[in-house]
Amino acid sequence: HALVTMYYNLRGEGWVFDSSDNWLTSTSHCDWEFVECDENGSVISLNFRSKGLQGSLPAEIGNLSNLIELHLEGNRLTGSLPTPSFGQLTKLRSLFLDENRMKGSLPSHLGLLADLEHATFNNNLFTGQIPTAIGRWTSIRSLDLSANSFAKSSIPTEIGNMHLLESLDIAGNQLSSAIPSFLGTATSLTRLSLSDNFLSSTIPTELFSLTGLLNVNLHNNSYLVGHVPSEIGALTQLITLVLSENRLDFLPSEIGSCSALEFVYAHSNRFGKTIPTEVGNLVNLNQLGLDRNAFTGTIPSEIGAIEGLSMLYLNDNRISHAIPSEFGRLSHLLKLQLSSNRLTSTIPAELSNLKLVRNVNLTDNILTGSVPSSLNMLGRRISGIYLSSNNFSGGLENLLCDYTSLKTFEADCDLVCNCCTTSVGSC
Repeated sequence: HALVTMYYNLRGEGWVFDSSDNWLTSTSHCDWEFVECDENGSVISLNFRSKGLQGSLPAEIGNLSNLIELHLEGNRLTGSLPTPSFGQLTKLRSLFLDENRMKGSLPSHLGLLADLEHATFNNNLFTGQIPTAIGRWTSIRSLDLSANSFAKSSIPTEIGNMHLLESLDIAGNQLSSAIPSFLGTATSLTRLSLSDNFLSSTIPTELFSLTGLLNVNLHNNSYLVGHVPSEIGALTQLITLVLSENRLDFLPSEIGSCSALEFVYAHSNRFGKTIPTEVGNLVNLNQLGLDRNAFTGTIPSEIGAIEGLSMLYLNDNRISHAIPSEFGRLSHLLKLQLSSNRLTSTIPAELSNLKLVRNVNLTDNILTGSVPSSLNMLGRRISGIYLSSNNFSGGLENLLCDYTSLKTFEADCDLVCNCCTTSVGSC
């Protein structure tokens, strides 16, 4: 009866079947497509992933009391979760509701699903508060509440009870208040995303007691201020760190102890003082984004030791002095962004060693001297070179003659380039 009601409520005639469907026939319901039963004929799994379901879930779904897995992701479900019937699915371990159009608040009856291990509610229209009742999910391993509209809600303290929780994603909501220190008690966390909210205050030091963290994303919380705690150095397994578009103002030297880091995005903050030289210890880095901040001083030459670095963004800061010649060791570099700083001296000839580079932007600095002829040694893959708004005195006469892939070239008008054409621009 529950299955038949679902068929009619969710427009079964429009479902996407993979084979013979058998629905509404005299064949056992256990042979209907998307349905799995145990040896007693009880339904234990429904897999309707991206099958074209439309409409709201009927209350009768609560009669499937032996259900262990429920896949409803990627459909066009609307309406709210049926209550209290949904709370009758007490054996449920996996619940996937993501990528639908469901709305309303999450009912407190969800707390009755104490055996849940995986739950996704992301990319819906859920509103209201995140219910504190989810703190009863002591077996939960992954929880995704992202891309909803939990308006001006705080993160429930009860999440700290989820000691088996490995992945928590609450990004893209309207969560306010501070990042709670109790997250430090979720000791199994490896992935944490709180991006695109309105979280405020400072990053709690307790967060960095989670030494198993692999990915941390705090992007775009415009009220997040203060120092990045020095305790970050304890995260020796951290692979991805996203701190961009906040109001953070100090990056500690201890970041150099996060030896597993591959991706660091910290652009559009208020980081000042100098870039810690210890960044050069991050030998596994693939991408480093420290652009659009207020860093001063010199570029650490130690960055040249990160030979696997493919993207380096230091543009739009207040960095001065010379471009380190050690950058010539960045043999895997694809993009070098140093524009809008206060860099002086000449372009080091060692940059000609960057055979894989595709884009070099040095505009809006105080670079002087001739553009090194050795830059003609750059690889043929380069598509953009930007040199304008500097104080170069020449050296462009025969530069770029062999660049068959070049699409954009910018330099000051008083510099002559014999090989420049309208197809790549000149000044």
